[in-house]
Amino acid sequence: MVLELEQLDKLRTTLVNQLRQRFALEYPEAAAQTWQTNDHGMTPIIEWLIGKNHHGRRVNHYNNSVANSLGIDISEYSLDHGYAIHHIEQRRRDTERMLDEAMDQECFIPYLQAFKGFRWGIGMEALTLMKVYPFEKFLVDGFPVVEWIETKNNGRQKRNRSLQHFQSYLGLSRQV
Repeated sequence: MVLELEQLDKLRTTLVNQLRQRFALEYPEAAAQTWQTNDHGMTPIIEWLIGKNHHGRRVNHYNNSVANSLGIDISEYSLDHGYAIHHIEQRRRDTERMLDEAMDQECFIPYLQAFKGFRWGIGMEALTLMKVYPFEKFLVDGFPVVEWIETKNNGRQKRNRSLQHFQSYLGLSRQV
């Protein structure tokens, strides 16, 4: 599911960029705006384009558009792109809900509380959780594995094997 979120984001970005290029001719005022998703995971201008949101301000903005005054309408191609983007945003929102429900189990609560400090999104939290759960796999009998090795200068150096193993799972370490 996490990889699906990444793929959906890439596809959405590609389609949004293509639509913005089309809008440079068909609705230049909107092409220059930011196309961020709202709290519901949807892009307001896309919802307006496909007729899901009839916000009066947007309608007035389009009616006063330079392209509209020149008789340039929004094409079927742009409408199709709008429907595709809307579908991708719905699918992404549904996938995030499924991840939220899956991660809402009691066994994940300590992990998710630790992740809150990083302010990651649901996708990053799920990806990290997949790699480190259960944390006990990095311990032996509930304790970290620590080795002391002899150095060249007849000294001793501490090697935290549990930490190195944990870091390698996250892609943060040298060889274990």
